[in-house]
Amino acid sequence: IMSGLFITFEGIDGVGKTFIMKAVEDYIKQQKIKSLCLFEPGSSSIGQAIRKLIFDNPKTSFLAQAFLFMADRSQDLEEKIIPALKKETIVLCDRYHDSTIAYQGLKEQERSYFFNFYSKFFLKPNLTFLISASEETIQKRMKQRKNKNYFDKKNADFRKQVMENYLWIKRQDNERIFCITNDSDSQKAAAKAIQIIQWKLEEQKTRFFQKILKGIIKDRDNHNEQ
Repeated sequence: IMSGLFITFEGIDGVGKTFIMKAVEDYIKQQKIKSLCLFEPGSSSIGQAIRKLIFDNPKTSFLAQAFLFMADRSQDLEEKIIPALKKETIVLCDRYHDSTIAYQGLKEQERSYFFNFYSKFFLKPNLTFLISASEETIQKRMKQRKNKNYFDKKNADFRKQVMENYLWIKRQDNERIFCITNDSDSQKAAAKAIQIIQWKLEEQKTRFFQKILKGIIKDRDNHNEQ
């Protein structure tokens, strides 16, 4: 039984996911709650090799990229995410399977295939933040990056298509995904994410006590029947 919380941060490059995730991590630490921060690809024992393979080979096909990301993600789950959740840890992950659907599922058929595959075979996050920003803001942030990877160098049309794919994912799984705009005030965007997490923790706590109460009532009823 997994009693932790699995939270992912998604969005196109340059929207400020990492800043918001760091702010959330700081809040969780202040609450004295165990946390684990991961990023994809690269957090698993084979992740760095996969990251290098993808980013150093820009001619790698979208389908090949998808399966390499999938390999890293599968290792992350077995090696880090599931064990942490079993220890009542809040797991924060910078990108997860929604990224593969959005970035590598550029054709409708591929997008639907990846969505159905991940829904069936991979652990679904409890909560996902889809971070967005204007193209102007993204370009400003990209200019400040010293080391740009393969995806950072993509053009505005590519980013627009990826964002449309993200919004398609949200329509399929609306209850899990919360949209946050991060243009001018990143602190405000982070505060909104923290507020949603507070609500999610309260919801989880309520469900826990409801489960205990049901168990007590069931034991009482069984005792009365005897």
